[in-house]
Amino acid sequence: MLKAAKTYHVKWDSCQIPPNIARQLPIWFHLGASPELNKLNNYYYVNCLRDKHKIVSVGDLEKATQQTPQDHKNRKECECSASASDRTKYECAKPFRCHKTANEILACILPKWSTSTEIFKKVPDLTPEQHEANKKALKEKGKVLFDPALPTISIIEDGFRAFTSPTHS
Repeated sequence: MLKAAKTYHVKWDSCQIPPNIARQLPIWFHLGASPELNKLNNYYYVNCLRDKHKIVSVGDLEKATQQTPQDHKNRKECECSASASDRTKYECAKPFRCHKTANEILACILPKWSTSTEIFKKVPDLTPEQHEANKKALKEKGKVLFDPALPTISIIEDGFRAFTSPTHS
């Protein structure tokens, strides 16, 4: 299967990536990350996030960064509930370093691939009346109103594309 994928230039991509799909994508060697992520991939605390915290997807990483309580202190001895939980649940020696590294990794994700709802904007579709007018115009070889809506995927499997350009990543 991998040989066929390589032969037919299969890759995963989409014009627009909804936040719920972006959260399902694997974080390690992410398709839409800046080169900075590759530098971080073998960093000690990345290994801790991957191996001890069991972080696999962008969504997992987001959850790990969202659990910082008010009483958190950026040092090894922090006794806040999140740090104490990470120390016992994941046997993490420095939860604050893992948290900081997780935020650095999320910052490496390029805007198109972001889970932010502000970045993902659904372009309004044509109204039913406009669609009907377009159908009529096509039949009569008249002017057709441009439909600005970009195709959006609804499940992760819909993102696979074949026969893509082998020179573009």
